[in-house]
Amino acid sequence: MTCLALEAFACHMQKEGHSAAQYYSLQKMVWNATSKILQRKKDDGSFGSVYSTALAVQALMSSNETLEWDPEPSFRFLSSHQQRNGSFGDFLATYQVLPALSGRSLLHLRNTECNPPRVDR
Repeated sequence: MTCLALEAFACHMQKEGHSAAQYYSLQKMVWNATSKILQRKKDDGSFGSVYSTALAVQALMSSNETLEWDPEPSFRFLSSHQQRNGSFGDFLATYQVLPALSGRSLLHLRNTECNPPRVDR
């Protein structure tokens, strides 16, 4: 839950029109959420399961906080769980891991332009 809250705070912080007090409050929430997530990091770079690690990586990347976090061990942990068929287990795990490994978060989807599908008849 903290990961999703961090992504929402980080996204909201990027919007214009905040008063100094509002911006400071958002910045404090981002910093606190980032710190809370980083406290859960394990020695192998994971944050528990593949699911929680993928969400943590996405959240930490979206926060732009420069707290002591090296993403490489987390990337290695996630990569080590890739199956022979290319997935990371089930659909949900794959859905969460792919944006993390590409240095993106699900928040970036809103900035992605997709061409309409071409239908040949």
